[in-house]
Amino acid sequence: MSTISYERAVELTAQMAKKYREAEKSLVALLSEKTTAAAKSRNEARMQEEIAAKEAADEKRRQEAAAAEKRIQEEEAAAEKRRREEASAAAKRRREEEAAAEKRRQEEERRQRRAVFYRRVVKVSILSIVLLALGGWVFWWLYGAEWKYLKAAEQGDIDAQYNLAKAYEQGENITEDKTEAMKWFRRAAEQGHPEALYRLAQAYDQGDGVTKDEAEAVKW
Repeated sequence: MSTISYERAVELTAQMAKKYREAEKSLVALLSEKTTAAAKSRNEARMQEEIAAKEAADEKRRQEAAAAEKRIQEEEAAAEKRRREEASAAAKRRREEEAAAEKRRQEEERRQRRAVFYRRVVKVSILSIVLLALGGWVFWWLYGAEWKYLKAAEQGDIDAQYNLAKAYEQGENITEDKTEAMKWFRRAAEQGHPEALYRLAQAYDQGDGVTKDEAEAVKW
């Protein structure tokens, strides 16, 4: 068995310590490299997560903005629809009010026309009544006595003959006619009417309506 000298042992120990240090450095470098790679990987993963989170947040914001825009559009559409409906309802109310006003105006015109027509009818009716009354009065004034007494007188009624004679004599509701009066006085006198006898005698005595004749006067 060979013996190693002290110097050799120190040298070997130094060499082994150097190799150990080199191995330690290599190991530290390797560990550091692995640690750096892991950190880098973690950083990359964290960055990706942050990017993904940011993209998700951006997407969420985009979705929220789109939803808000959609709500705004829907609200504007609903508001526009309400405005159109209100405008349509207002226009419909105006048309109905105008139609009702036109109907009232036409009814008022018809009422006024009816009122004018009725007033005219009343006026015409009153005028007709007045004219009929006036005509009746004129007829009675002109022909009343003749109409009243003539038929009875022709049938031989002695009082009717005397009254008709007086009417003709005085022009009472009949055209005055002395000759016609004397005719009916004579007929009444022939039937013995005392006043007719007196009036006929008086007429012959005075020549009133007949030729004066004292003999006829005495006769009656």
